Parts: sequence; C-alpha cells; structure tokens
Amino acid sequence: MTAKPRHEGKRFRESTVSLVPLLAVLCLLLAVSGCHSTPEKDTKGTYGFISPTFSPDNKKIVLAFCDESRGYDACDVVTYDLSNGDVQRLKPTESRLHGAPIYSPDGTKIAFVDGEGDVANVFVMSSSGDNVRQLTFRKKGASGKTEVKLDAVPTFSPDGERVIFIRSENKRERTFGRGKMFSRWDAYEVDLKTGTERKLTDYKFYMMSRPYYLPDGKHFIFSGDGPKVEDLGFNDRYEKTYRENRIFIMDGKENELKPAFQNGRHSSNPAVSLDGTVLFTSITNKMDGIGGTYNYDLFIRKGGQTNRLTSMKAMIVESAISYDGSRVVFIADTDPERKGGPSLWVMNSDGSDLKEIKLPRDRLRQMGAGKTVK
Repeated sequence: MTAKPRHEGKRFRESTVSLVPLLAVLCLLLAVSGCHSTPEKDTKGTYGFISPTFSPDNKKIVLAFCDESRGYDACDVVTYDLSNGDVQRLKPTESRLHGAPIYSPDGTKIAFVDGEGDVANVFVMSSSGDNVRQLTFRKKGASGKTEVKLDAVPTFSPDGERVIFIRSENKRERTFGRGKMFSRWDAYEVDLKTGTERKLTDYKFYMMSRPYYLPDGKHFIFSGDGPKVEDLGFNDRYEKTYRENRIFIMDGKENELKPAFQNGRHSSNPAVSLDGTVLFTSITNKMDGIGGTYNYDLFIRKGGQTNRLTSMKAMIVESAISYDGSRVVFIADTDPERKGGPSLWVMNSDGSDLKEIKLPRDRLRQMGAGKTVK
C-alpha cells in the first residue's frame, strides 16, 4: 500500500503510560545498539540477559547474555541447563552482537541475530554453535551515509523449514524521552532450503513484537503499534474501539488490522506453542483495582478461553512459552518503582511452580568475551 504522512496524535499523547514500557521491551527483544543515543553503561562490568526461550525438550533456556559495560550491542548466545545449572557461552561469528536466539522445533538449530550498529542479519547455526549460516544479507550503504538495515527476532516455522522475522529500515527520534529508536517494522520470512525471502506485512509499524507462526504454519501472530495507513483517522478510531489491544493474526495475504482477541488494556507481546496456546501480557492495574506504577502480567489463551498466570505487581517485559505449551519463561522487574533491574523466572503454564533463575554471571564472565564455549 502507499502510505500517506500521518499525525502522531492521541496514540502518542497516551504513550507516557503505554509506550515507554514498550520501548524498553523492544530494546530488550532486539539486543541491538541504537535503542539509546547515549546508552548507560554499567561501570562494574556486570552482565545483562535478554530474549529467553526454551529448548524443545524444556531442559534448557537459550538467551542473549550481554556485557553492559561495553554497551548494549556486545552479546553472546548462552544456554542454561535447568537441571544442573550448566552453561555454554557461544559466539558463532566475530560480530559484537548475537541476539534473540531461539531453538528450532526439533532442537537441532538455533536462529539468532548478528550485526553491529544499524545493520543486523538473521543467522542459523547448529545447537552446538557450529555450521553457521547467514539467512538474510543486509549491508551497509556504499556511500558514507549510514543506512538502517536491521533484521530482528527470528522464529522457526512448525516444520523448521522457514524463519519469520521483522525488519526496520528507519531510525527516528523518540516521541518521548531522548535518543533514537528503530521504527517502520514489517514481518518477513525466509525459506531455509532455497533462501527465498518473502515480505508478509506492509504496514511500517512503529513497533512490533517477535512474530510466531501458528500451528498451521501459514498464519502468524504478533503485536504491532502505530501502523502507517492512508486513513489518517484510523489510529484514533482503533484506540477508541479496541483500547490498546494490538495482537494481530495474519497470513501474509489477508492482513486485517483488527485484534485477534481483547483482554483489558494493552494486550501485547504474544508467544505461541505448537498446540496453539498463546502467552501474552496485559496491564492489570484496573483488573486489580489499584493505581500507581503500571503492572504487566502474563495470560494464557487456549481454546478461546483466557486465564491469568501471574499477579506479581511487576513489569513483565519479555516472555516465551515452551514448544509443548507446558512451561513459561519470562523477564520481570519486580521493584515497585521499576528500578530493580531484570530478573529471570520460569514456571508451569498453569501458573504453578514459579521459580527465579540466578544465572552464574561470574562463571560466564570467566569464560571470556569473544570465546566459543562448547
């Protein structure tokens, strides 16, 4: 579609409530530089973690482990064994950034993002860190001008033969706060056998979450904010009708901008299992009858029924459901003032057996930046 310029309007006036947490989520999901124009650095040299997902057998978590003292684009792939705490730190290429890792449904591969600055591509490797293969080929501009060519947050199709991801070709000043952020996102897929790439959406979303295929391998689910459309009044009417419910299901052909379902305020960031169970977050202050800092909790939707999983009075910024739908992993800031930093949690998808995971940061640090550990 040909998009006309649009005014930011009501959606951005309300963003002091809903958009700022989403910006934080996007930076975490991408694990790329450029989320801030002047990123804060941890002078103590500690490490952060982002984008956790399960191995198909639920025995491991794979995530990006980042050296915050070097900025937000110095990350390696790490696997953590839930049974014994063993870790592996993998650096499959020479780039500083290795972000958003995820296992294939058969557990033999890991897709991830690799890049630097405003350019990032999707790669795939064996689960041991070998046999690295580049799937997308975004390059810096030939001129001295910096061009944004950013691919992010890949996910495998149920049969493991395709990878879906999102792409940005724009960096802009934030509407609120300082610094720049990536925008104009759309979904793409690439065929692992042929290397053929296909564009699935054409909305230039202000923000998008990690997309996931549904069990049929044709439809996909994601949350998207601020589509760029010809009708300049669309966004205001959408907000009035659906109240920040922005989880969409599309198929790359009939891409209707209507929420797949509604759940209170700000339903977003869906993840899906192979049986079609959808995990997502919503703001729960109104549900709980409390004010103050906004709380984001987890919900499960299966068979048309939605159940709440958490009541942590926290901001859950990233979450994923296991391939078999039985387990959930998520990152949360549980400090009432949202200054406590991220913590990593796992639990069953019925809300039971909630546990915090303490990553062995010192052990991972001793493995050394830039080394491949198997």
